[in-house]
Amino acid sequence: PNQSKYSLTNMTYYFEYNETLEYLIYAEFILPIHQISKIQIFFSTFNILLNQTFKKDQYWLKINLTQYIRSFPLKFHIKFNYIKQKFSSGFLTLYFRRTSTHLISRRDLSSFYDNQLIT
Repeated sequence: PNQSKYSLTNMTYYFEYNETLEYLIYAEFILPIHQISKIQIFFSTFNILLNQTFKKDQYWLKINLTQYIRSFPLKFHIKFNYIKQKFSSGFLTLYFRRTSTHLISRRDLSSFYDNQLIT
């Protein structure tokens, strides 16, 4: 991501992706954390508020953003309340359904002679 803004409690993430989202099945924002008590993720079309205490031994916060991602570039803001860590970069992981790009055609090979090359 491109982090365009940064402060002690706010961070802005900006993601670019130049392909189609037609086969997108899951989008996950992953953020390395130590201890945060409240996180707010907001954009013009969505607002997510996470209120929970995170334990120190849990270093990865994974947030499902699938239902919120409709187009790119994607820009959203994260606000941390009661933070007890130094920031590090998060990343967005996109999972796509595999499409069949190779068509397998079956041929009747019984009509070919032994000396014919079949490709």
